[in-house]
Amino acid sequence: MKRKIVYLTVICTILGGCNDPSKDGYSKLKAENERLNIELDECKFGAKKSLAEADQSFKARDYQKAKESLSKLIEKHPATAEAKLGKILLDKTNDALRKIENDKKLSEEIERREKEAAIANATKSMAKRYNEFTETYWYQDLSSPRYVNRNGFYLEFGKSKSGSLTELFLNIQYYAEDWLFVEYISFTIDGKPFRYFPGDMERDSGYGGKIWEWKRTS
Repeated sequence: MKRKIVYLTVICTILGGCNDPSKDGYSKLKAENERLNIELDECKFGAKKSLAEADQSFKARDYQKAKESLSKLIEKHPATAEAKLGKILLDKTNDALRKIENDKKLSEEIERREKEAAIANATKSMAKRYNEFTETYWYQDLSSPRYVNRNGFYLEFGKSKSGSLTELFLNIQYYAEDWLFVEYISFTIDGKPFRYFPGDMERDSGYGGKIWEWKRTS
């Protein structure tokens, strides 16, 4: 600290005693002087500033910012009284961060269980089938056809082994003896007419002259 103060005095003397300093030399000395002033200010007041900033952040519940300020304080000014106070505040800050993380995990677990309960309640009266290759349960209304030998227009969705849900799929199937070559389907929702164009329908035929036309889309 004393060396820096003496050095500053020497610089000030040089700056004052030079009658015609060069522009580059003067700029360099000025920059050095400013740098040393900043370092001197940091030595005198840096610990107090860091502690004050950390305390303000802690009171504002910005615990991550408080932790960063306290870690910087303890690293740069380990032997100061502020560092000792900073370690105490850092413990409180870490406790607050752990509580936030635990509360978040608890909230996510509660949300997951509530979602599972809602799905279980919604699907308890639905038809269910299991696809062992994709490890997915597929749900559809009990009135929906289970095979392609019936006409059907119904929705279904799947639930994976991890509990995540698939998209909602619309299934359209036509079973008869004559081809329809479906181009569009008309229906009403709440009294309003709609027209749905399914695009290319899958088609097949079987024994007994029966034919199938079907489409599955999300």
